[in-house]
Amino acid sequence: MASITFPGRLAPLQSPVDRIRAADPLLMSAAIAYNFFFALVPLAIAAVAWLSSIGRSEEGVARLEEFLREALPSDVAGFVIELVQEAEGIVGDSQGLVIVISLLIALYAGSRGIYAVQKAIRQIERVHEERPWWKVRGLGIMFTLGAGVALIGGYIVVLFGGFIMQLLDRWGIGVGSVSGLSITVLALWLALVLYAIYRWGPPVPIRRPLVAAVVATVILGLMTWLAAYFVPSVGGKSNTLSALGAVGVVLIWLYAIGFVVITVPALTKPTEAVIRGTTE
Repeated sequence: MASITFPGRLAPLQSPVDRIRAADPLLMSAAIAYNFFFALVPLAIAAVAWLSSIGRSEEGVARLEEFLREALPSDVAGFVIELVQEAEGIVGDSQGLVIVISLLIALYAGSRGIYAVQKAIRQIERVHEERPWWKVRGLGIMFTLGAGVALIGGYIVVLFGGFIMQLLDRWGIGVGSVSGLSITVLALWLALVLYAIYRWGPPVPIRRPLVAAVVATVILGLMTWLAAYFVPSVGGKSNTLSALGAVGVVLIWLYAIGFVVITVPALTKPTEAVIRGTTE
């Protein structure tokens, strides 16, 4: 692939762009997206197993059905209710075991995604990992737990944000204040998690970890908003196409997340130098 040469004022971008290209960020982003998406499957199983306890009570099912039919389209609500009722018969008394196993698998898949982030940043920064294995993995698990909260929040916004906003508005709840507060809290949490990853994830902290975390959070927020905008419009009236379209949007969203998270740290300081008109 031909090299990109940055002239004059843009010269500070030359080194980081070359390092990013050499680290094959597209492949690393695909690995991150795959592991994060794979973590969603056991999380969904755990959620269904937890909801299956509602299926044991006719009153619980009625309340759940009333809530879902207000929050979701009738076809989707009916599918979820039927799934919960069937899950009760399948899970039975093993509900707790299913939840624990599903969460452990989700943690494993998520930690692999975080490890891919750490590895990509190391490759871009061209530093070698010399810390003990247990320390690297321990930090990865901590980052995974923190990122999991932000990722689940993002899943909810992408897939159900529009329905939740309509539901709150229908109930007379101040949608603006509620959504604004929740988005602010989620953004602050994501920025904190990214700062921790950029500061302690690689063996040597990247430069400007807080600035990089804030910039990445803003970009990820815009991407999440775009994904949430497109999900309700994919598939039209076809349930199959809607489901496939939603999966496609989520996969693209996760792929873009991986690319942004691993490339922003290397570009933050050089971009600052370009803006200031100075050299690094």
